[in-house]
Parts: sequence; structure tokens; C-alpha cells
Amino acid sequence: MQPASIRSSVYYRCEFKEEEAALYPDLTHPRTVYLREDIVCQALDRWIARAFAPDRLSATIVALTHASVAASTAEPQTPEQAQARHAIKDCARRLAR
Repeated sequence: MQPASIRSSVYYRCEFKEEEAALYPDLTHPRTVYLREDIVCQALDRWIARAFAPDRLSATIVALTHASVAASTAEPQTPEQAQARHAIKDCARRLAR
């Protein structure tokens, strides 16, 4: 997603490029989607406030911890993820020298 200004409002723009569409031929996705930033941010602010409310804070921390562990041990799902993980391992190996 990228920022875009349209008529003095800020939008998040998601463009589904042709090379991406070729990777997922069964996916129906509009060529371009615009989301108004103010609407997205209001919804995100409410969600974050609920997630970090005192009565939910412990559960949120546990969920974030589990998600972090799961993400760091997950098998690559796309060629891009595999390439990124390989690059990270290669950098770590070179730094260890």
C-alpha cells in the first residue's frame, strides 16, 4: 500500500499489478483500491484501544508473543518470503565472521 493525496484527503492505495495477478490467477482483486486514511485510522485506533485496555492487556501480550514465535518459525509461503529469509540468513552468516 502507498499513500496518495486526492482532493486534499490522504488515501491508502493498493495496486494489484499485472505481475502479481499472474501469481494468483484465481484471485479476484480490483486493479486499484483506495482507502481513506481518516476512516482507517479511526477504526484502527478503536481496535488498538480495545486490545490494550487493562482488562485485555494480558491476553493481547500473550497473543502477540505467540504470533511472533509462529512468524519466526513458519515455513516460507511464497518465493519472496523464501528469498527474504535466505538473504537474512546469509547476512547473519557474514556478520558472524
